[in-house]
Amino acid sequence: MEFEELPSDRDFCSLEQQSNTYENINDFVSKYDLGDKIFIFHMNIRSASKNLDEVLCMLEMSKVMPDFLVFTEAFGTFVCHPTSLPGYTCHSSINPRNRNDGVVVYSKNIFSCTVVQISFKGATGLDIGFTIGSESYSLIGIYRSPSANCDILEFTDELTKTLKGKTANHCFIVGDINIDLPSENNPAVDHYMDSISSMGFLSLLNEPTRVLHDSKTQIDHVFARTKVLEMFPAIIKSDITNHFATALIFPTASFKRSHGTKIRIKKVIGYKRLEVIFRQTDFTNITNSNDVNYASEELINVLQKSVEAATELKKVSSREQKLTPWITDGIIKSLRTRELLRKKAERQKNNSLLKERYVKFRNLVKEIIRKAKTSFFSNQIESAEGNPKKTWDVIKTAIAGTTSKDSVCPLVKFLINKNKLQTNIAQKTACNLLNTFFTQIGSRLTSSILKKSYGNTKNQSYHSPLNKFVIPLMSESDLENILKTKKGSSAPGLDAIQLSTIKRYYKFLKFPILHVFNLSISMSVFPECFKTAKVIPLYKGGDVSDEGNYRPISMLSSLSKILEKHVKDHLYAFLEHNKVLNSRQFGFRKSAGVEEALYALTSDLYDIREQKRKEPLLC
Repeated sequence: MEFEELPSDRDFCSLEQQSNTYENINDFVSKYDLGDKIFIFHMNIRSASKNLDEVLCMLEMSKVMPDFLVFTEAFGTFVCHPTSLPGYTCHSSINPRNRNDGVVVYSKNIFSCTVVQISFKGATGLDIGFTIGSESYSLIGIYRSPSANCDILEFTDELTKTLKGKTANHCFIVGDINIDLPSENNPAVDHYMDSISSMGFLSLLNEPTRVLHDSKTQIDHVFARTKVLEMFPAIIKSDITNHFATALIFPTASFKRSHGTKIRIKKVIGYKRLEVIFRQTDFTNITNSNDVNYASEELINVLQKSVEAATELKKVSSREQKLTPWITDGIIKSLRTRELLRKKAERQKNNSLLKERYVKFRNLVKEIIRKAKTSFFSNQIESAEGNPKKTWDVIKTAIAGTTSKDSVCPLVKFLINKNKLQTNIAQKTACNLLNTFFTQIGSRLTSSILKKSYGNTKNQSYHSPLNKFVIPLMSESDLENILKTKKGSSAPGLDAIQLSTIKRYYKFLKFPILHVFNLSISMSVFPECFKTAKVIPLYKGGDVSDEGNYRPISMLSSLSKILEKHVKDHLYAFLEHNKVLNSRQFGFRKSAGVEEALYALTSDLYDIREQKRKEPLLC
């Protein structure tokens, strides 16, 4: 790879002068418009399981969500079971070499990232790759142990070999390297700096990142190799650990965000406005139609336009923007008070009483945060009493954080990495591959069944009930009862019509809905628009390139779900009444489940033993 020409001494100095130490995140970020910039935040967290909550409170107080969070010295237990954060995808190093080791990187879900594990002698890291437009980026997070056994020269040589293979247009290194810069008469440190500089990297920090009462060291590093000279590095003071945080903001040509790193606007439905719209809507073109496809499509069209007309943009207050649900306004106020005390104690270094007051209050805030989190989840578990599913959801959230699943399909990531495709092309390719596979499942199963031989079936007779099944028309009470059993929070289909909207405005929508459903039943025609589903490929495990390792989850239209429930209820009642179902079928039946199946099995076993029969038992 050909490196860009290194900046002149003047440019290099201008970069160094930008490296300032700030009192907090807001003091740093408020200087820049983040609309077209990437924000990277790094901290040596010294046990994430112990200090992550305080870091989240600090971010919550600033109301600034970095694009990438890099935590070093995360400790092995947390690295193996990292906490999930809403809006982020978590990447963690594997096989920590000791209890202190580990790197964890959180990337915003808007980025489709590739992850490469890095392992040096005495050091661990992650290489996070992502693209923005046509430009490729590499963010390398490293933690190097301060142990005397971790030779600087060996580490430097291994790091140089790794950097030689980097072909990204822009490459950044952040982390706790435990090498103090700048050095005086230390050949190993000089070799480290010379080697990295020879690869085209510039050091962006020039102030201490670890300040103790008797020493100041710059052992947290930020390096950049990029065409962009307009970079804004920073050291951010923090008393969470004995390391300050480091940060970097840099602009990109193809990256735009509507509201910086703050989510300030969201779409909400004006329910009063929607009620007025439905009250004034004329549904006669639907109720007078005898064409089931036209009537169903027109109904969906009216619902979509009505909801869109009643939807408004709402400014989200800072209180509604939370990384974790247990962070209260009181905690934020305590953090601000702690920060003021810290500043006063730094200015009045000889005031021992003020320092003692600050230390006591700092420890008190740590205890407040711990108790607030414990109290929140204790109350959640108490409120979920009698609901096992809700209880386990609370426990999982308390242990692993708010679930934030990666929004990028593993197949898309595979195509990006292997075939070097752009994200939009990889997404289309993955959709075509999975759609082709899913739509051929039925024909493949049918073909395999027909190939099997089941012997001579010509003389076999089958029992056929005298009664015939007829789907009855749906009444108002049928529709009302079905809506009562349906959860309003269930995911909508491709038409985006929420079931909660239908339930809320039942009295206005019941007649057009009943007309469409009963028209479908009487004409024995299932509406075409109900046959289209939004399919989510759920990765089950195994080879990510194998389409068979994805399970299709179909998001059906809310209207389709109601009609299908009506048919299913009456069909099930017919099968039960005519005793068509096998008495030993325990799955998907009312008042039958695992307990009944186990009872039947044990009863058969007892009968076989008592009668001393020798026969196979199939179950």
